[in-house]
Parts: sequence; C-alpha cells; structure tokens
Amino acid sequence: MRIKITEVKVVKNFHDPQVVASYDQHIVKLIPGYTLIHAQIAAILQHYLPENARVLIIGCGTGYELCYLTQQHPTWSFTALDLSKTMLEAAQKHLSKNNQIEWIQGDIHELSSRQPYDAVLSILVTHFIATSEKLDFFQSIAQHLTATGVFINVDITQPEHIDDLAILQSVCQYTGLTAAQSQIMCQRLQQDFYLVNPQQNIAWLQQAGFAQVKSFWQMLQYQGLMAFPNQIG
Repeated sequence: MRIKITEVKVVKNFHDPQVVASYDQHIVKLIPGYTLIHAQIAAILQHYLPENARVLIIGCGTGYELCYLTQQHPTWSFTALDLSKTMLEAAQKHLSKNNQIEWIQGDIHELSSRQPYDAVLSILVTHFIATSEKLDFFQSIAQHLTATGVFINVDITQPEHIDDLAILQSVCQYTGLTAAQSQIMCQRLQQDFYLVNPQQNIAWLQQAGFAQVKSFWQMLQYQGLMAFPNQIG
C-alpha cells in the first residue's frame, strides 16, 4: 500500500537558511524537556534494537537524533527523511564524516519498496500533518516496521483548557523564551497546527495495526508514545 501525505502544514519556512540556522538554539527553549525526551529515546532504542539495527527518522531536521545515535551505535544504519532541502543540508553538514546515513528529501511514501526498519522515529512531526491524514501516516509507518520493531512518536496534543496554554507559556519562559515569543507560540498552537487529544493518537495507532501502545513521557501538552506491531513482554 503506497500512502502519500498530501497536506502538510508549514508554519515556519524551513527552507529559509536563517530559520534553519537558529533552529537548534530555539527548539530547546520552545519544547520543555527537549534534551530529556532524546535521552529517553536513546534508552528505549538501546533496550529494544538489535546490534545491526536499521532506523528510519521522519523529519530529521538538522540531525539532532542522528548526532547522538550514530555516535552511540556505529553498527546501526539510518535513513533520514525531511521535506526541506535546507534542513537536510544542515544535517549533512553536522554529520559530514558519517557513512551510516542515507539521506532522502521527501516523505515516507518515497520508501514503498524498502526493507523494513527495526525502529521508526517521528519526533515533533505529526502535528504538521492534516487530521484527516494522520491515520494513513501511522498505517504507512506500521508497514515499514519489522515484526519486532518499535515506533516512537513525540508530538504536541490539543490543550483541554485555556489554563493549559497559560501554564505552558510560563514553562517556556522559564526555559528561555521571551514573553512575546511564548505568546506567539500559544497563538500558533491554536491556529497553525493540526492538534488532537492524546487519546485520539493512541486510538489511531491501534487502528493502524499496532498491537501495543505505551506512553513513555508526558510534559503538559507534549506526549511521547512507543508503539509495537506485536505485544511485548
């Protein structure tokens, strides 16, 4: 089954070199617990993946995950996808001496005939995908996993109450955003992203064919899930 994501919302110009150049410094202020998320991802993959694992990273950005995973696991191989040529070029610059990575500009539909992966990562990606296409996105990911593979998804979910946004705004100011930047962030969350409630993401993953879905992290509206094609012990 070949699934192509036809609607992806882009609220920042990730083709703009200036936006890409400041991305790494800005994201740690924008996403509370950003480094902790990645520490947990590294631990999960270390636990579940084989020695010669194949890993697909959807929306690799500037290569944050790739930098620490390639250093920790020199026997793993990676496929890095991103829609933005500028983002891919930034990641390739950071990892110019690394030969573990296959770089592809495009979406997951580019991989229809590939060998399945031991892990697929989608970190802060799915809120850009139209609500009507999220299930197709998860189904496509399930098709690209081995029977013993793991899918890791981190995303921002729909706030349940306006107070949730006020609290998130305060946290982001604590992590380094200005008051004006945090206000813009809250406006964008309500206007520019395709957000759904946490239970809906879990339901879609189950409908997509994942036998087991587990939460591994929650920070206000940010949710980390790991999903498995088969039940694990």
